[in-house]
Amino acid sequence: MKAANAVDYSNYKAEGVERHANHKANSGVRARRIKTILKDLRDHQRTINHGHIILKLWTKIKGEENREQLEKLVEHYSGSNIATGSATGDWNSWSKLRDKEITHDELIESALAYGDRMVNGEYQHRWIAHILNRLGYERSELGETTRFAGTITKAILQTFAREQGAHKPEAKLIDGDWELGSSVALPAHIADNTYITMDNEGWLDLMQGSGYTVPAPKVRKPSSKVNVPLINPTLAEAQRLQQMWNDQNLEYCTKKGYRAKTAEVREASQARVSANSKGDYAHFKTYELDKDGNHVSYKYERCERIASSTPVCRIRIFVGGHEFYKADVVTHLIDKPGKPLPINWPESKEKAA
Repeated sequence: MKAANAVDYSNYKAEGVERHANHKANSGVRARRIKTILKDLRDHQRTINHGHIILKLWTKIKGEENREQLEKLVEHYSGSNIATGSATGDWNSWSKLRDKEITHDELIESALAYGDRMVNGEYQHRWIAHILNRLGYERSELGETTRFAGTITKAILQTFAREQGAHKPEAKLIDGDWELGSSVALPAHIADNTYITMDNEGWLDLMQGSGYTVPAPKVRKPSSKVNVPLINPTLAEAQRLQQMWNDQNLEYCTKKGYRAKTAEVREASQARVSANSKGDYAHFKTYELDKDGNHVSYKYERCERIASSTPVCRIRIFVGGHEFYKADVVTHLIDKPGKPLPINWPESKEKAA
């Protein structure tokens, strides 16, 4: 019985080891693991990039000839943050400077030493070397990287550099060759300088050697939004549409027991409408109308945008100072030519009678 139990336990452990190995060897799992490793690479590379920025900042401050200006800059950056991280590496540097525990020159030297540790320290470089070795192994297990068959573009080159950890890379075409540059040194596995220039084939070789696959362009889903003309109705038609909306509002409020309010056409210049039509709280907005002159509304069902009716045109509406139980206010531009609205006007009450 003891021998049988030992065999069962050993078989169970062996099956677990086999399942775990098969899981790790799965191509999808390996591809996701490569993404995680690349994120670690960017994290360590950002630390080095931050060190370069710190060295440039404090070297420039140290070279300031005006002593008063130098002290102002030191006091401004001491204990503060810049876009990429701490400016001095010591959160108490401003307090030490204020209490005269250190001088301005000592703080500069301390900040320069902080930047030098990040750039030239062994810790980050050993980690990056380890991560690059891991990437090389994982990519070799996936097989040879497919070589990009297209032509290098600015967007492709900058995306590749950002994935490798470059700081705000900028690509430009010079005499048929692509130059990739950054405000700080590029990652060591790309170049040993702040820029590198190669032809199209050289960049394709580097991308393939780095295991980088250019992502396929995203296919945009066709928009369900219908483009209809924006019309400035004539004053007569604007007043006619406003009267129709007032009648509809009166009928609705009467059924609900509300006290309806009458709206009048808003006349304004093009400049005023343009200056007050931006943002969620703008005074002027654009409405879509259907063939009956009603406002077209939208709703979403299962992520699909569905219109209440088919729009035929757009007009400008004044929504500033909106009041309850009041119809929407039609806007007429006084300095633009008016056009007839392509809607079916209802018969007048007298004619209907």
